[in-house]
Amino acid sequence: MKKLIIIILITLQLFAQDIINSSDSKNPFIYSALGDKIYNNITNIEKLQFMLEYESDKNKIKKYIKDVKETKEIGFKIQNEDKTIDKGAYLKALRKLSSINDYYVNKINDNLISSIKSQDNILFLNSVNSGLIDISKNKKSIIKYYNAHKDDINATGILKNTIDQYNKKPVRKGLTKAQLEKIEIDRIRKKDKAHQEAIERSLEEEVIRKKIEIRKIQKQELGIETK
Repeated sequence: MKKLIIIILITLQLFAQDIINSSDSKNPFIYSALGDKIYNNITNIEKLQFMLEYESDKNKIKKYIKDVKETKEIGFKIQNEDKTIDKGAYLKALRKLSSINDYYVNKINDNLISSIKSQDNILFLNSVNSGLIDISKNKKSIIKYYNAHKDDINATGILKNTIDQYNKKPVRKGLTKAQLEKIEIDRIRKKDKAHQEAIERSLEEEVIRKKIEIRKIQKQELGIETK
């Protein structure tokens, strides 16, 4: 009975979470692992049609954007339990769109590498600002190239944010009054301890010296008595 209650509670919790996800998410939660990547990249891929290198892909990109929007609507219909929609067909559509998404992501990354090799500043700027580049993975090469050509590049958007973050100095908070007082007390204690140890060493040395003198005198007196 106890196990049954636990199972019911877990089920209700998962059901409640699905409701939260469906109401708060900007994307359909069904097959979200695949769908989110596509839907979140749509505006970035849409930017590509304005780049010279994608002039020949303009119509393909427009069709892709249209297909993504339509597929997203289908996802929401399935989420709202529209029984006329085939989940299998939706998944198939997502896989096809995912392949196209990956193609453009890979291509823009190739453009970034190519722009650095050929020193094409415009292509470099557009590639970084596309939003399809993994900045953390490419930060070193992006910063290096920008620093070498910054006089010829007007850093804007993602590139500017990347440069600003890189150049931002770490914030160091000043020490509080209590911390400063503790440091001073520790310094005084260490100084006093060192002074005390010096006195003790001096006394020990004096005692040893007196003992040596006493023994010397005793030996001299014993020598006189034996004569």
